[in-house]
Amino acid sequence: MQRDTFGGQELTRKIGRSFVLFKIPMGLVVLLFLMLLWETVRVNLEPSVRNSGIWHLTILDRPSAANLLAVAMGLTFARAQYARAVRPLIGWTAQAQGNEFGMNGRHIWHVEMRNGGTHSAAVDEVSYRLRHRQGWGGEWVGHQSMVEGLERLNLEIGKDFDLNTIGQGAVLGTVYIGRFSEQATKLLEEFEIRVRVTDAVGDRHERTLHCLRGAETELRSASARS
Repeated sequence: MQRDTFGGQELTRKIGRSFVLFKIPMGLVVLLFLMLLWETVRVNLEPSVRNSGIWHLTILDRPSAANLLAVAMGLTFARAQYARAVRPLIGWTAQAQGNEFGMNGRHIWHVEMRNGGTHSAAVDEVSYRLRHRQGWGGEWVGHQSMVEGLERLNLEIGKDFDLNTIGQGAVLGTVYIGRFSEQATKLLEEFEIRVRVTDAVGDRHERTLHCLRGAETELRSASARS
């Protein structure tokens, strides 16, 4: 199976953006605090000491450093508060449904992903990983590679599984992920989806969804009720 193409360079670039958006403002607060501390110590030294050696160095006077520190702290914490408010809450729901889609078996396992946050988030990348009863799999791969891998397990597309294509830039609201037949849920021990998104302030988030948890039990229960 082809390896996941979301490689180290792209991930490094995305982490770098998050650094710019959060770490640098925090670094500015620390720098201004150190300047203020420096000036506070300086003004309490003897004039002969203050005007000699390294203590002669000054960048900002105390009032300027204090004012800039207050502004920087206010902006930094306001951004942090807003980032918390718009942070996406990514989860998944699944249920056993009657088979109305022409798939194998009387019931299928229907999976959806949703953002429970108050603001939208844009999808950066979606990848998949599985583990079947004999331990095959384990790598994160793209959509097409996962379809090919499932077919190599003798699962038929449209009959035993159906995977929705979720492209880069898609707005994450309630998104259909896929359907699995009873045969597929018995064969697959784990089926995971890793989604990476960017929120309204530019922060990156990653969530792994374990889409087959409870599938066998729910499908067995649905069969017993019908």
